Amino acid sequence: MTLRDVLMRAAGPIAFVVAGIVVAATVDNSTGTGISAFLMGVGFVIAILIVFYEVGRSEDRERAREEAEARKRRS
Repeated sequence: MTLRDVLMRAAGPIAFVVAGIVVAATVDNSTGTGISAFLMGVGFVIAILIVFYEVGRSEDRERAREEAEARKRRS
């Protein structure tokens, strides 16, 4: 995975977190606090989902590599 790929995947969650920080800094009531918490929470959840997705993909690639090696040995 290239640096560009990492940055593209991280752009969404970072945008949500930054938006939450901006709302927290500019809106001074409980509604602003709630919106800020929501935006930042969504950003963090998306980031965690991306991490789990990438771990799953790496496990799938490893399993496919092991299966290919096993087929090669049997041939």
